[in-house]
Amino acid sequence: MILNTGLRTDIPGFFSEWFYNRIDEGFVYVRNPYAKNQVYSYKLDPELIDCIIFCTKNPRPMIENLEKIDKFNQYWHITITPYEKEIESNVPPVDDVLESFKYLSERLGKESVTLRYDPIFINE
Repeated sequence: MILNTGLRTDIPGFFSEWFYNRIDEGFVYVRNPYAKNQVYSYKLDPELIDCIIFCTKNPRPMIENLEKIDKFNQYWHITITPYEKEIESNVPPVDDVLESFKYLSERLGKESVTLRYDPIFINE
């Protein structure tokens, strides 16, 4: 099973403590966004999960406890943007994100991280 954490929100950037709590507990509940009464439980076990994919603009909050997920294969998809705080107030400066990217690349291996630049901004 592949666990993609980035389809609905930025887990590393905003919910890293929650995610690590889920890892400690060994399961997570997921609500179906199209059928709100359907809630599924998934075991968070490295024997069942082939890879955890993280999609984020801010990996730093997860870095200090990264050893908690060492037993899982990981793939980090990190997006950087050139926008100022007026546009993206909750995203750290590009240099900070690049520093985190470099750290993850060195710690996990370059095959485990991808950098995506997001320059698209249309304004009239």
